[in-house]
Amino acid sequence: MTVQRSCVQGCMMSRPADGGSNLMMALQCKATPGYNDCLCCPDLGADANKHLTVCVNRWCSGNTAETASAVSLYSSYCAAASNAAATDGSDAGSTMSASIHI
Repeated sequence: MTVQRSCVQGCMMSRPADGGSNLMMALQCKATPGYNDCLCCPDLGADANKHLTVCVNRWCSGNTAETASAVSLYSSYCAAASNAAATDGSDAGSTMSASIHI
């Protein structure tokens, strides 16, 4: 398990150093039982990748490895959530921070 740097954590779950939007805010998702339905909605994938790319580039000083890691982490999380939901019909992984170990 790799723990993400605070600049990536801010863009994904907490908030960036400037108080800007985390991923949930950028996608306008609310913490509900259908959390993953919004966060991992295929229609929002491009918006999620754009937010992570811009935010992580800014707050991780343009570190392309960090940016690629954040986008990959998001994609992996949503793939796992989708597979779990398909298997048991639930909204598995209702908290991203617990599932992705940020």
